[in-house]
Amino acid sequence: MHKFMVWLVILTSTVLPGHTVAAADFDPVMLIQGCRACHIIGAGGGTLGPPLKGIGRRLNPQQLHRRLVEPQQLNPETQMPDYSHLPERDIDQLIRALQQLR
Repeated sequence: MHKFMVWLVILTSTVLPGHTVAAADFDPVMLIQGCRACHIIGAGGGTLGPPLKGIGRRLNPQQLHRRLVEPQQLNPETQMPDYSHLPERDIDQLIRALQQLR
């Protein structure tokens, strides 16, 4: 049941039309994208994926982009969803938000 709920959150999460992401609204964006369903961000989140603390220090923007749009190319066993369906503008905004996690 838990796995079903995680996938339900991921499948139904979208960036709202016209929504822009700034560092100030990092938490709502990550919640909208469903990242917290699987990753710990700050004080909360899931444990299916690795915690995102320090991800902005460990990975450069190109590495973050690849993990968002083709995670199965990096790890065929990953349960990370592919976000290549999002407009590039939204992916860039997510990358900027992830870079704030230092």
